[in-house]
Amino acid sequence: MTQISMDPQVMKKHAEAHELVAEEAKKALSKTPRSIDAGLGSDAVATIVAKLVDPVDAAYRVHGTLGALVRGIANDATKTEEDVSASISRLADEVEDDK
Repeated sequence: MTQISMDPQVMKKHAEAHELVAEEAKKALSKTPRSIDAGLGSDAVATIVAKLVDPVDAAYRVHGTLGALVRGIANDATKTEEDVSASISRLADEVEDDK
């Protein structure tokens, strides 16, 4: 286990920042034209757009994943033994019902 520790509220702020970047990247990707009509420059413009889309797509995926991970860790850090016990009890009840 690492010795890294951070206040869960600070972690949630970091998660929000990652989620915001992911949302903005997703918006940018949704506005990417599917076809380029720039006359003789169409191929060049399409190449430029393609080179811009890849890093934006990577930012969307990376920041979306990091946001979810950090938020999950922050949420888990604030759970008490009673919260965990209640979750396990609900799971045990569901397993028992399935028999």
